[in-house]
This record gives sequence, structure tokens and C-alpha cells, in this order.
Amino acid sequence: MARQYATREDEIRSLSRELRHNWRSVRRDAATRLGELQAIEAVDALVACLMEFDPEDEESRANMSAGAALSELGEVALQTLLERLFDADTQFSKPRWSRSWIVETIAIFEDPRAVEPLQRAADQWPYLRREVRLAVERIHAPSSVGGVDEEQ
Repeated sequence: MARQYATREDEIRSLSRELRHNWRSVRRDAATRLGELQAIEAVDALVACLMEFDPEDEESRANMSAGAALSELGEVALQTLLERLFDADTQFSKPRWSRSWIVETIAIFEDPRAVEPLQRAADQWPYLRREVRLAVERIHAPSSVGGVDEEQ
């Protein structure tokens, strides 16, 4: 049974708290719902969830859900991710891991404006070169409708 909230803001606050829950399924579901709500107010909480390293979540499902939700939030989320890419050392306990998730999520936006900051990140942190190359390829060759390229 779905929970009822007095206001949209109450739901977003509750879901944002759930992004810090111990159970990854709760975090995953909260992230998914925040994306559905297009809850711009939750960008920072979603980024924190994206960056959270959980050794029990071997498939990183909560992280993937947070990344997908962020991709639904547009410009504000993209700009926040680009900023976090360069301040991950001070923001997160596992900056290498965090930066990789940021790069992967930025690629989902398929926004050409992200190419230059991504390339700067690869120059600054060589371990990101592969992820950045894949992200830039995705940005320059956005997915086609339905995820299938049509032959001409």
C-alpha cells in the first residue's frame, strides 16, 4: 500500500531521508520515486546517494537508480554533477569511485556542454580516462529512439 503524504514537499523530504537508509532497496526505490516526481529539490540528496559506497550492494543498484533519477532532473542536476566532479576529494570518502559514478551519470544526459569538463577531469585524474572516453562517445552519438540504431 502506497504511503500518503500531506504535500509533495512532505513526500520529497521523506524520500530524501530514505536515500540514507541502511537497506539498498529502500534507497533504490526512493531514488526512483524522486526521479518520477522530478524533484529538483532533492538533487543534493540524490548526488549523495549516487556517491555512497555500499560494499553490500555489489551491483550498485541504489547508485544506478540515483543516477537515473538525476538524469530526469535536467540542467540543475547536470551542473551539480559537473561541480561535484571537481570537488569529490573534499565531498566523498571514496573520491575515485565517486568520480567514476559522476562521469557515468553525466554521460546519460548526452549534453555536449559536458565534454570539455569531462576532458579536463581525465587530464587531471588519469584513472578516469576510460570512463571519460566512453562518456564522450555516448555524448557524441546519442542513443537512438528505442535504443536501436536504424540502418539507412
